Amino acid sequence: MPGGVCAGAAAAAGSSSSSSSSSSTRTLRISNLDPSVILDQLRYDLFELCKPFGEVLEVIAKREKRGEALVVFADEEAAAKAYMALQGQTLYGKTLRVDLADNPPPLQAEKV
Repeated sequence: MPGGVCAGAAAAAGSSSSSSSSSSTRTLRISNLDPSVILDQLRYDLFELCKPFGEVLEVIAKREKRGEALVVFADEEAAAKAYMALQGQTLYGKTLRVDLADNPPPLQAEKV
């Protein structure tokens, strides 16, 4: 995987998890990202990191929100799988923090 991502994340894609959040969402907020990484590269790497869990509709990373990105999946199940598998994984040498985005912004940012 690009950018030094732990290989365990992709392996965890196949493991099913029935830990649903109280509010179902298709969007993950991924933080503690390296702010020095070029945004286009970050979007690409997050897309590649997340696609084993299901269809990724959009990766939103903005200049004014460096160190944080949103990943929008086609369905809640894919988002839940990614949430469980990516928590604590590393990207660019930094440990990811992954949260379910309760109120994601409207889809308006650049797409991958």
